[in-house]
Amino acid sequence: AQGGAQANVPAPTARMQVYQKLRGGFGADPALWWVSGVLWGKRSVGHAQILLHVQGLHFVWLGVGQEGGVVQEMREAAIWSGPEGGPPIETWTNPFNGLNCPPPHFSRRQTLTFTASGGLKPPTEMDDILKYAGGVAAPEIVGDTIWQGQALVMKTRVAEPAAGSDPLAYPGPVRTQTQTMTLQGARADIETQRVQFTPATISVQSLDSWPGWMRMGPTEGHVMLQLHGKKLAAPSEAPAALLADFQARHPGWLQRKGA
Repeated sequence: AQGGAQANVPAPTARMQVYQKLRGGFGADPALWWVSGVLWGKRSVGHAQILLHVQGLHFVWLGVGQEGGVVQEMREAAIWSGPEGGPPIETWTNPFNGLNCPPPHFSRRQTLTFTASGGLKPPTEMDDILKYAGGVAAPEIVGDTIWQGQALVMKTRVAEPAAGSDPLAYPGPVRTQTQTMTLQGARADIETQRVQFTPATISVQSLDSWPGWMRMGPTEGHVMLQLHGKKLAAPSEAPAALLADFQARHPGWLQRKGA
């Protein structure tokens, strides 16, 4: 995903060129993003409530794919805290079932492949994927501000739980995930021909099945992530407390760019 331009490959469309500037980094370097927000939960017949606060960092590489497409690699790590934020938590009582459900302070990778026009290409391995759709929207400009959306919709099969595993961690035979994000930047930064760091902010919303660690079993409902964030010019721009937590929980993660 980090390779340079390929010979005889058409350039990405204007839509994807805007996306590369807003979402990507400076030159060959990845973009570093800080995000923060809350996790909501809702039973199908109940009202939504805030469950936890989450804060994280992620690196994004954008490279040239086949036929002028764009390959995006993301490496992300996040830390959970109580609903109002504060220090990381190791235990948490799920208000929906009264059970202790420690939230995982996780790190993960994700690769997305876009066509030159912004469509989302399905992964090579599709055995467990029932639905895979989304892509990059056309940018919108009002005055000096530019916005651009990106969406991912997935429906996957979930394997039957192994013998002796926690039955409440099994959400059922199907899991769904819908994620939308909106990038925002300055029109002048997008239109300039100079190669430079492009400041941008991000908002993310997701609607997902219960994660297994919440131990909701067959209970109908879902969780919703509500995040905001910004692209960082340097790691030092991240909150100092978060940097200290990352060093303690993910030693060397920043220095290795998420590796």
